[in-house]
Amino acid sequence: MAEQIQNTDYSKYDKFLVNEEKQPSDIVITPTTDKNLDLNKYNKFIISDDKPETTNKYDKFIIGDKVDTDLSIAQKSEDEPSWFRKFLYGFDKQDQFFGNVYRIGKAKLQDLADDEKNFKQILLENEAAQQGALYRRFQKFTGGKYDNDLATQAGEMAAFLLDPFYLLAYMTPWGRAATTTYKGLALLGGGTIGLDKLVSDFANYGEVRPKDAAIAAGTGAAFGPAAVKAFRVISKYFPSADAKKIEQIVGLAEGQTAKKLGIKKQDLKKLQDIVSDKEFITVNNLIKKAGENYSKPFKELQFGYDKNVLKLQNKIDKLVKINKNKKTKANTKTIAKLENDITAIEKQFKKDRKALVIKQADKQKKVTDLIAQREVKLIEKLRKSEDIFDAGVRYLLSATVRPLAGAGIGAAFGTLWGAEDDDLNKWIIGGATLGAIQKGIQASKVLQVGEKKTVSNIINNEAVKLTLQKLRALTATTTSSKLKAYGGETEKIGNLLLEGIDSPLTRFSVSKNADTIQREWTKRAVETVKGFTTTESKNAIDSLRGSKIKLTNREKIVKGRVQKYLDDFKTLYNDAGIFSKQNVENYFPRVYNFAQINRNPDEFKKVLTEIFKLKKAKNPTKEAEKFFNKINDISEFNLIKTNIDDLINDKKISQNYILTPLSNHITKQRVLTGPYKQVEKLLTDGNFLINDPAQILASLVNRSAKSIAFAQRFGPNGEFLVPYIQGIKTKYKNTGKANWRELAKKEIKLVEDTIEAYFDRFGQARRNQLKNTAGVLATMSNLNMLDRVTIASLGDLVQPFTNSTNWSTWLRALVQTGGTAKSEKGLAKNLNQAVTNEIQVALQKPLAVKGDELTTMGSFMGSGGAMSKLNTAFFRASGLEWLTGFARRFAYNAGANDAFISAQKLARYVSKGNKLTSSKGAKLVADLERYGISATDALKLGANKSFNDAAKTKLGKQLLNDAGIQASNRDAIIPQVSNRLLFTQSQTPWVRLMGQFLSWAMAKSTQTNKILQRIENGDVRTMVKLLSAIPVYGGIQELREMAKYGEVVTDIDSDTDTWWAESLRLSGLSGVLPEFLANTFVGPGSRQPFFLAFPAGSMIYELDKISKDFVQGNTDKAWQRTLDRIAPLPNWRKIIQNIGQDLDLIDVPTSLLPVPKGSDKIKLSEGDIVTPSKSMQVDTTTGEGANIKKETSSEENMNKKDLSAIAAASIIATGVGVNEMNKAVENKILPKKKPDVVVEKNYDDVSALEPNKKAWLLNTAEKVYKVNKDNIIPNDIILAINSEETGWGTSRFVKDGSNNLFNIQVFDKNEPHIKARGSNAMIKKYPTEEDSIKDFLNMVANSEKYQGVRDTITAFNNGEASKADIIKAIANTGYAENKNWSSNVTGILNRRIDGKNREELKSVYNNLFVDKE
Repeated sequence: MAEQIQNTDYSKYDKFLVNEEKQPSDIVITPTTDKNLDLNKYNKFIISDDKPETTNKYDKFIIGDKVDTDLSIAQKSEDEPSWFRKFLYGFDKQDQFFGNVYRIGKAKLQDLADDEKNFKQILLENEAAQQGALYRRFQKFTGGKYDNDLATQAGEMAAFLLDPFYLLAYMTPWGRAATTTYKGLALLGGGTIGLDKLVSDFANYGEVRPKDAAIAAGTGAAFGPAAVKAFRVISKYFPSADAKKIEQIVGLAEGQTAKKLGIKKQDLKKLQDIVSDKEFITVNNLIKKAGENYSKPFKELQFGYDKNVLKLQNKIDKLVKINKNKKTKANTKTIAKLENDITAIEKQFKKDRKALVIKQADKQKKVTDLIAQREVKLIEKLRKSEDIFDAGVRYLLSATVRPLAGAGIGAAFGTLWGAEDDDLNKWIIGGATLGAIQKGIQASKVLQVGEKKTVSNIINNEAVKLTLQKLRALTATTTSSKLKAYGGETEKIGNLLLEGIDSPLTRFSVSKNADTIQREWTKRAVETVKGFTTTESKNAIDSLRGSKIKLTNREKIVKGRVQKYLDDFKTLYNDAGIFSKQNVENYFPRVYNFAQINRNPDEFKKVLTEIFKLKKAKNPTKEAEKFFNKINDISEFNLIKTNIDDLINDKKISQNYILTPLSNHITKQRVLTGPYKQVEKLLTDGNFLINDPAQILASLVNRSAKSIAFAQRFGPNGEFLVPYIQGIKTKYKNTGKANWRELAKKEIKLVEDTIEAYFDRFGQARRNQLKNTAGVLATMSNLNMLDRVTIASLGDLVQPFTNSTNWSTWLRALVQTGGTAKSEKGLAKNLNQAVTNEIQVALQKPLAVKGDELTTMGSFMGSGGAMSKLNTAFFRASGLEWLTGFARRFAYNAGANDAFISAQKLARYVSKGNKLTSSKGAKLVADLERYGISATDALKLGANKSFNDAAKTKLGKQLLNDAGIQASNRDAIIPQVSNRLLFTQSQTPWVRLMGQFLSWAMAKSTQTNKILQRIENGDVRTMVKLLSAIPVYGGIQELREMAKYGEVVTDIDSDTDTWWAESLRLSGLSGVLPEFLANTFVGPGSRQPFFLAFPAGSMIYELDKISKDFVQGNTDKAWQRTLDRIAPLPNWRKIIQNIGQDLDLIDVPTSLLPVPKGSDKIKLSEGDIVTPSKSMQVDTTTGEGANIKKETSSEENMNKKDLSAIAAASIIATGVGVNEMNKAVENKILPKKKPDVVVEKNYDDVSALEPNKKAWLLNTAEKVYKVNKDNIIPNDIILAINSEETGWGTSRFVKDGSNNLFNIQVFDKNEPHIKARGSNAMIKKYPTEEDSIKDFLNMVANSEKYQGVRDTITAFNNGEASKADIIKAIANTGYAENKNWSSNVTGILNRRIDGKNREELKSVYNNLFVDKE
């Protein structure tokens, strides 16, 4: 555990240690070892059966029988550092380019401020100091003893490979271009390595060494191309699939004849064996059916109807025109007949449409039902192909994975949040139990509500099944998983509508299709006018609007392209069954320039009034005002058109279940109609219309994509949803429960809410409630709590490694990914980050800011309101926008490569004559299933020789693109409808505010659940990768600590358990729900108001406290709280402050707290107390995942004591000592101590202290006993306080030599002190620990504030109070702000000091006093 205090020999206390093998049942101590503890010094006190019993003078204190000397075996291995310690040493030892640049810059600034030393001297001194710090951290490595060790060299290599200088050099456009040729690679390799060597030498030696740099550059230039060439040569010998044979296998699987495929009879049998299981192929290919457009037949019906009606209407128009000149009875009769014909056609059309709705809905429903069963069938096929070993592994993993995962999470929570005397086994057992329960809840999905036939008729009790269904829903952390939890029709709707993790249906889901439409058509919009000037584009648009302007040839080309785009887009939504109600002459989409309208609203109203005048409106001004108020409000309609009550009660309902936003828009009459000069020209002249074709077309796509995708699957007006909704009703009706209608309504409402959320309309009715306030609070939380989130987000780069199937995927993707969106050359450019605002919008989605109407074309549409702009600036400045974009492109490339590698493996495997349904073949098919790629498509994809070859084919490009997008949504999580709960995406600002910072944690929880499912199904690779990724998160955690504190706080060697626990939390594997519950009920959240779990709640709380401080006149305190809790970028400010202080450029006041008032006796030090120990920290929910630790001000987190009371401790400096205290007892100023009443108890459930902590306790006890001879306060209370305050001697202040057992604080920076992290607090340094004990005793004996404590001690001595009462009395003085402080100290007292370790402490006391009498 933590490193021990220097110059303290703990071995002398070994004589007091209780032998932990054979003890009475009331005192049982389990031995523990620590790798930093030198066990040699204990050996002389150990009694062994192998040698004569010694007569050592300490033997009389050993309780129990002999101790096994096998500890010497452990001692031998402890002499040499672990491989991980060596790796860390190598990693820290290796310098990096930018670090050297910083050191040079720092030395230069110091040189400017120092007239005595030159630049080189300062550089050399700094280097010596850095080396000294390195060897202080790694004492066993002094002298380079392990520099040549393989693990050390591996650490150096890792640091070299991860040097940002090289990563950036190779990621730049010119760097990527250079790697395409040997010459370019030689120049790049030589240049970077040579420059790195020059800078490194200058930083380390204070001089440039050109010769060494030249050698390094030459080596880099030679080996770079050589390595690449060697790889290319080796790659030629890797086997590839037989493309011709693959083509034949695919053809046979798709039902083609042997003759057509050109297969000879002798070869046919072999190929038939490969695809022998026709059912497997059929079921596997069924997934493609999910992507069909079931609304396309409506187009033919609609067009036929329109054509017939138009034909008759033209005849009527001609006859009406003739009648105007010369009216005849014959013509009038004909007109009437034609009108009747139109009525008859319309009636037949409605009848035909209704029949088509039923037909297509039934067709879609049947396919969906089959798809729902395919997973079961494929699993059955996979199970049949398993050998005994695979089945055994799967069975073992299935039974143990979740309990083991739960145990690990429980151990992590127990380590972080359990009390010092908690038994960690309880947390482990509790976690394992909950893991097993969660597995049972997940497995209960086979027991569907309303189904009379269950698996093996296990449970037919509907109440039980309803309870299990509710548990599944409650434990679901995303909208997608919640719909899945209900099963049945609701799950089917969810599969069709939303993207799921590792689901083959994701590729064909409505939300994925909407995303594809938006990406592809937005990209096409940009390319349509690429290369044309603004004037050319505007003139082309004006012509399309009806202007008679004469166009140039180039402008005609633009006009033609834009018109073609509009025609093709119209075909797209017509194919989805959506049709315009009217055909407007010279129609062109209008996109209003809201920036101009907001600047000049009155001028815009004048233009509108003029337009309505020209339209001859009765009241132009009123019409203009009405239009102005509704121009940007697209929310004035109900999306859901069907009344649930009518459906539940079997009343007649419309086939049109919903009205999509696009249908609502295009079926309405255009209000501002008329000739170009009377409408468009007036609007354009006022600059109230956008004239950029790309922006207009992209806006059209953005407003239409979701409606089109939804209509393709569920009908133009959601008609195909009705059978599913009826199915939900039937499900609950079959339960026979009296309240089945209410149950059905609740589930149907969930479906409808999800559809509302898909269209960004959930909670729309309350969209303006507290919108401005919520926006301000969200922005304040972002700026104050997320300034280190970019470092935490580095974990997104680990996800592709964990989630991908193939080991090489991660590296291939890293090579392919460009440093910026614009430099992206590979398939990831299909994400369109260079031309859209996807990342900016994704980062702002969880916020409740004014301006959240931003779309993915936000760069064209404007940047939203002030809060939106401020958040955007922050995300950009913090690097989060760049990192999120890079992570998504990286994940995209990883997914595309993973799919291709798996496809190649499958193709190679079957081309060798192996069956698709064999064990390995079925596993490869299952791997590709996760990307929605069927076996036949996979074989076609894998037949390509290279990734680039595959990307050039139409099918390959589509499959790889779909896999890439699916992986980017899975691994580089951004807020989507599917991957978070509904309340976090509510349009009601204050509701959405409650989910701020939770989106990632929710999505990660479901992702983890999917990973565990894969492991349970026997995927050992995923398990290995999952476990191997956790240490990477540990490294990221250390980076976060470096950014916050300037150094690593949670060190793997000094605090191993905490390091692993924090790594697990940061990885997100613990899940949002377990973390929230553990934090709320037993963690830091249990010690604070519940609403502080929400960032906005924390902000309101802090603002309230600040306001009260100002009112009470505590302005300095209020200002300090404002800086720490409210002001933006607290960690950035601290870093800048620390750098400035290190360079002596700035002098920051040590405290903004008021000078204490109180006793006239205060002469020297003024004290306050802070508590850095783990148990006293307060977790505040920030945005970095769920409940990431946030440092608080010294007043809040550091347990402020009453300043006037603590100041009395300085009396010790005037000469008042223990003798004077003794006189106070004799004169009855202080009461005499009554003997303690000891009650024997069993402490089996109390875990043993680590050896170094126990040794610290015994050492401290000796000092306390010697100083507090007169028992001014019971010794064991002092020891309990010491243990709590210092973390059993492991706190940083103790390790750094403060000798301060009570963390007394000073305010004069000239006093010896140690600076606290995260605040301006200064912890007083004492010459010895005994001095700190005297200081504390003096405070208890003399401070007016402690009169209550002294009274309680008197009552204790009179048998009228307990030790717990004394501790509470101390807490009541203001000694600790944490309300749980007294219970923590009392717990240590009862279970440790007066409990488990009582006999050992008693031995120490007796050795000092009793035995010498």
